[in-house]
Amino acid sequence: MSLILFACLAVSFMLARSIANFIIAPLNALNLENPLGLKSYKELSPLLHKIDEQNRLIDSQIKQLQADKETFNAITQNMKDGFLLLDSKGSVLSFNKSSMKFFGTLHEGMNIATLDTQYKKWFNLAMQGEKLTEIIHKNDRTYQVIIESVLNSTKAQNFENLESNAIAHHVDCSKITNTESKSEFSYIIQNNDTESSDFNPNLTANQSKENTTKITPIGVALLLHDITEKAQREQLRREFSANVSHELKTPLTSILAVLEMLQNNIIKQEDIPKFLCNIHKEARHLMALIEDIIILNELDNDYTFTPYPLSMRNLCEITLSMFKDSIQQKGLSCAIQGDDFLVMGEQRLLLVMLSHLCENAIKYNKDKGNIEIILDATHKTLHIKDSGIGIPEMYHERVFERFFCVDKSHSSMINGTGLGLSIVKHVAHLHHAKINLNSTLNIGTSISLCFS
Repeated sequence: MSLILFACLAVSFMLARSIANFIIAPLNALNLENPLGLKSYKELSPLLHKIDEQNRLIDSQIKQLQADKETFNAITQNMKDGFLLLDSKGSVLSFNKSSMKFFGTLHEGMNIATLDTQYKKWFNLAMQGEKLTEIIHKNDRTYQVIIESVLNSTKAQNFENLESNAIAHHVDCSKITNTESKSEFSYIIQNNDTESSDFNPNLTANQSKENTTKITPIGVALLLHDITEKAQREQLRREFSANVSHELKTPLTSILAVLEMLQNNIIKQEDIPKFLCNIHKEARHLMALIEDIIILNELDNDYTFTPYPLSMRNLCEITLSMFKDSIQQKGLSCAIQGDDFLVMGEQRLLLVMLSHLCENAIKYNKDKGNIEIILDATHKTLHIKDSGIGIPEMYHERVFERFFCVDKSHSSMINGTGLGLSIVKHVAHLHHAKINLNSTLNIGTSISLCFS
């Protein structure tokens, strides 16, 4: 009896194994990439169609992730500003070409803390939730570096206007593709702004704390703005303000001193005309300075005008007539040579420019020297030459800066605002004219204006 039972069990086992092999044979032969290509019994058809549907969904998601990756790379690589994304250990996850101008050689996986202790400090503070803004001077450039923690959202949504410890947080969510795992993460960069106009007073501190507990720092994002030009303009503005204050104070101090002396009857009666003459001289200098500042302010604020055809010879003749007395006092010989040509421009500004050029040619000229004004109609070029003290070659570029003075001891004896050549440069640029300066010390100076 036991033998019969054993034989039945053996036969059952062999039969079950045979049936199982028959059933799983199609599954073993299944090609997951093309499940519908499998020829099998109809009971497997729903499973095969489900696998095929999942395959199409996965392919679609992979293509979308790849498209997102390419979009992200296209945006970051073409950003003018540098961009750097770090993980929670300080290793580089993503960067663009602009960031390499600041950091130098970069590669994924590099830990920037090893490059500089300052970078390590930035990273540690950002991981603690602090937003940093630093101004860094590097490689003859000035950068504004913004460092913020990168936060992982538990939900793919934007958290906005969170209030915590009386601080309004404006939080922006963005998607970043992990290039290695081809997976997509939802990141949030938090921007603290206590003056946010979007602040929601109905959100309580408890609600804020509840929401912020869902956000944990997972890395750091750095944005590098190249603000070199802005910093230079700001430096020029500060220097200009300081120089203007000094230039305005000097004649006013002189005028007030003389007036106080007159008020206290300190000046002798016969000397009063001389002091009044000095007051008049300082007042005229002050007025000239104010007028130059007004003109520069106009030119700095996108000045526009309607151009008219103007005779260059006529403009030069008008300018020389304004300095007739000064030319005679120094015994200068002055002549206009060459053929006339027309310039499209504004007469007032062109006369201001020519007056500054001629004034310099007179002031810095030698007694009984020469001034030549040459018109080149072929090339539409104006040359103004003098036989004055000249300018050292090292200062040829700087003489067009505001308030720049080559020789302060000499210039202090000559009335001038220090803004003349700066105005010349601006007016020439406005009229599409190129300036060329040639000057030799103790021989003379030649300034050419070529109108396009």
